[in-house]
Amino acid sequence: MKKSGMTMSPPPGSVIFPPGRGLEKAIEGSGSGEAVLSVFRATNLLSSFEMIRIQDVLRGPDADTFIRAGARFTMGETKPALAAMERVLRRQG
Repeated sequence: MKKSGMTMSPPPGSVIFPPGRGLEKAIEGSGSGEAVLSVFRATNLLSSFEMIRIQDVLRGPDADTFIRAGARFTMGETKPALAAMERVLRRQG
């Protein structure tokens, strides 16, 4: 994952998706909420409030939908993916 010219890696020992197929696996897979959450926790990209919110989402019933939408966003399907992510966040309250 790239951020502002630097490479960010998941915490040691955590593998979210197989190398080279990450986004495709995120779109097709399920049950990766905790793994994705561990990556967020290893960064300082989110405020405490945002971390609590994303934790609720990634541990909730819509985690797979949110992860798939994030993967589709990364692959260029920005508008529909953002709309899907927004729907999940609105359901979470």
